[in-house]
Amino acid sequence: MSGRRARVSGMEAPASTERYQPIVESKRLPCDACGAPMEPEHAHYRCTACGYILPCCGW
Repeated sequence: MSGRRARVSGMEAPASTERYQPIVESKRLPCDACGAPMEPEHAHYRCTACGYILPCCGW
């Protein structure tokens, strides 16, 4: 190699730092990042508000 290195961008915070208020009657898990209810999908939960993914199998 000629000394060139790849640059990896860091984890950036979402543009909005606003957190959702938990819905008391909701049985869905709250998102760790924004607090919105997460949608269960195959092998993980996904937040529709910010896109955060919580794996169910302990990655």
